Amino acid sequence: MARSAGSKSYLSMSRPEASGPLIMGKPTIGMAATLAILTAWWLFPTQQAVAVRAKKAPKNAEFVSVNASRGLDPLTLKAINRQFLAAGAKTTVVHQGTIDLTSIMRNSSIVKAAPSGAGFPMSTLAIDPKSIGPTMGPNVGKVVSTGRIVVGATAATTNGVVVGDAVTLNGWERQTVTFEVGSIEPDTNVGGAELVLSTTSAAKLGFDRPFSIRAYGLRSRALARSTAESIVAKWSRVPLRAHYSWSQPLLDDTIPQSGIKALLGEFWVMRGRDGGLRVDPVWKAANTADAILPIVGVVRCDNTVAAAAAKALQDLIDQGLRALVHARDSRKYGGCFNARVTRSLVGSSGRNLSRHTWGAAIDINPSANPYGSRGHMDVRIIKAFRRQGFVWGGSFLIPDPMHFEYVGSY
Repeated sequence: MARSAGSKSYLSMSRPEASGPLIMGKPTIGMAATLAILTAWWLFPTQQAVAVRAKKAPKNAEFVSVNASRGLDPLTLKAINRQFLAAGAKTTVVHQGTIDLTSIMRNSSIVKAAPSGAGFPMSTLAIDPKSIGPTMGPNVGKVVSTGRIVVGATAATTNGVVVGDAVTLNGWERQTVTFEVGSIEPDTNVGGAELVLSTTSAAKLGFDRPFSIRAYGLRSRALARSTAESIVAKWSRVPLRAHYSWSQPLLDDTIPQSGIKALLGEFWVMRGRDGGLRVDPVWKAANTADAILPIVGVVRCDNTVAAAAAKALQDLIDQGLRALVHARDSRKYGGCFNARVTRSLVGSSGRNLSRHTWGAAIDINPSANPYGSRGHMDVRIIKAFRRQGFVWGGSFLIPDPMHFEYVGSY
C-alpha cells in the first residue's frame, strides 16, 4: 500500500529571485557591485555553493515490485531480475519477514522489554543500500549502510522509539543483536514496515527471505506495467503479483502490521520450537472475549472485530439471507482468535503472524471455501462484511475464500 512521497530541502543561500524581484532605484556603486557579485555567483558558482545545492534530496522514484506470497525461489528471482534489466530497469531485492524485538534501551534505561524468551513481533524489510536507490527516500539507504536501523513512524509511536535508542532483536536462529535507531521514516517510505535494515545487518540475525524484486528507472509507467504483467503471466507456475507505487490500494488489500497494531494493540509472543505461539495473557484478557455472534454463535474474537462481524451477520439476517452462513461449520472449523503463524502451501511463512493472532479475522463457511481454492463464497456475504470494514481473502494472491479480515477505516 506504499505510495511515493517526496521531500524538500532548501539552499542555505537564495538566488535573487527567490525572495521576490530585485527592485532598484538610481544605481549606486555599492548596488552595482552587489549585483555583479550575485550575477557571478549565479553563472559561475563556487565549489562550496555546488556542494550545498547537491544536498537537495530527490523525490522518491516510482517503482514496480513483483512478489510471491511466500517468498521468491532462486530460479524465479533470477528470471524476474533478468527480464526487468532487459527492459532497462534498475533492480533490488527486498527481503521480508518478522523479527521479534526483545528490548528498547535509552541512555541505559529500559523503554520497553518483553519477558525472557519472548519478543514483540516486528514486520521487517532488509535491503541492499547500494541498490535500493531513491525508492525509499534519500535517507533510508544512507542510514542502514552504517549498520543502524530505520523505524517506521507508526511503529515508533506504538513502541515509544526515538532516534538513538538501542533496539535488541531476536534472530531467526535465536541469536540476539542490538542496533542503534538511525532514523524514523514515514510509513510510505518504508512500505509500511516497522523495521528496515541492511542485508548485511540481516545476515547477523539469520534473516534471509527474498520476497520481492523492486524495479525503477524505467522510461514510463506503461513500460513498467507491461514488463511486470509479462513477468506475472510467464511465471504462472509460481503465483506472483505486481504492485505499482503510483496506484491506489486494491479493494481487498490488507493493512500493514503496524496498522493492525494501531487498531487493536500490540503484544509479545513466545515461540515454541514446534512453531506454536503463546500470546501475552494481559493483552489477550483485555482485548479478546467469547462473543455471541448472530447465526454463528459463540466465537472468541477481538472485541472491536466481534462488534463489526456481528453487524455484518445481522445485516444478512435483515436481508433474509441467514441460510447463506453455515453456523456449525463456521463455529467449529472457522473461528476468529487463533495464535499462529501464517499458513503456507509453498515457501516460507517468514515467521509472520496470522491476523487470527489478533482475533482480527473470522472464517465463514470453511468447508466449502478451503485455503488455496477459488471457493464458493456467496457475493452477498462478501458485500455484507466489506460494509463493516473487512477485506475478503478470496482476492489474496493465494486465495483464502473463507477469510474475512478486519481493517476498519484504516
